Amino acid sequence: MFMPYRFIFLLFIVFLFAIGCVPINSCFDSARMLQKNQVSVKGNYSSYIYNENNESNSSNYNYGIGLGYGISDRLNIQSRYELITFPDNSTDFYHYFDIAAKYSFITNRLAGSLPFGVYAAQGEEPTFVTSPRVIASYPFDNHIELTCSAKADLFFEEDSDIPLGFTFGLGLSRDLNIWALRPEAGYMINPGGSGTSFTFGIGLNYNFSPVHR
Repeated sequence: MFMPYRFIFLLFIVFLFAIGCVPINSCFDSARMLQKNQVSVKGNYSSYIYNENNESNSSNYNYGIGLGYGISDRLNIQSRYELITFPDNSTDFYHYFDIAAKYSFITNRLAGSLPFGVYAAQGEEPTFVTSPRVIASYPFDNHIELTCSAKADLFFEEDSDIPLGFTFGLGLSRDLNIWALRPEAGYMINPGGSGTSFTFGIGLNYNFSPVHR
């Protein structure tokens, strides 16, 4: 029988792998929820472009994996790991890991998530952040849905700025309750700074119910 504590142990293993910047803005999710005891696995790739003073440059390429578990039809637990690489330095990279609670306000239409995350790199102090996010979806049918999200990054440091991120994506599938291909674009601003960033990426998620013995 699949037990929640086994899933929590999986999260811990991912955390050990992650600990060993550029704020992550991608979502690759929707307002849909996992059913009770259902599990989700996810993979994604995204590219970030930073624009300042009318000059745009590729800032980083991210490779991510994620896990989700349905505590109930309205409450899910999620975890996420991303490897953040930079185009001008193949040996320099960051790790990002978070654990989040996701809650459904309106079935398949409106949800919120509250992740607690950490950015880490070799030789640097870890940076902790919480990033409350609102996710709104419009399912045209069980094959395609439109999703928009908005979030704020609250870093656990004095006098730190609060970057604001927005994403716009699609869910494409034969059955969105089982799997989805998720192309996505994002936009991030920093009210305390002058630059903006654009994100383009694609994710794939698969949901399943473990076999009970």
